[in-house]
Amino acid sequence: MIIELHCHTKEHSPCSRVPAMELAAAVRHRGSDGLVITDHHYMWPTEELAELKRENRLPGNFMILSGQEVLTADFGDVLVYGAARSIPHGMSLAALRKNHPHVALVWAHPYRYGHLPTAVELMNTDFDAIEIVNPHHSEEENYRAVSDWQRWKYRASSGSDIHRIDFSEFYPVQFDCQIGRIEELVACIKAGRISPRIGKYAEH
Repeated sequence: MIIELHCHTKEHSPCSRVPAMELAAAVRHRGSDGLVITDHHYMWPTEELAELKRENRLPGNFMILSGQEVLTADFGDVLVYGAARSIPHGMSLAALRKNHPHVALVWAHPYRYGHLPTAVELMNTDFDAIEIVNPHHSEEENYRAVSDWQRWKYRASSGSDIHRIDFSEFYPVQFDCQIGRIEELVACIKAGRISPRIGKYAEH
């Protein structure tokens, strides 16, 4: 399955300009089998996701789930999949892992703004994967991220980090398992059954 793991809606992320209905339609049009909405510190209730799918007349096999993007005290933004509730900002990565041991944690855009993560940070066992390609990295930052991943062989994901309907770069993740529920998505990430879509950065 091809799934977009990082996107934001106008309804629940102040930084986004795309309504959820348009977001879902656009991601499906790009050939994805589903998406996980990752609004900032907000979990979409199951009934709202079901209503979104009905109103958009999406096919039954198109998956819409909710995760969230959480601002931590020490590692910046972290994508959280499988939490039972919205998580406030400001806790450390270690506390996030301790308080939510069963979720999947993905470090979002770690190279943004010229940050150069160390091998120790990238291989921190509290993370289940590292987002290596993101449109909000610069070209140089994406190439550096792919290079580090190829060197150190940690588990990686990719994300389109969608905030606008006219997004030009699309980096969903390839899953080699069938997913219908958030628990299945978490299990697949933790088992490493994911492959990042890295496009032109694969040429590095």
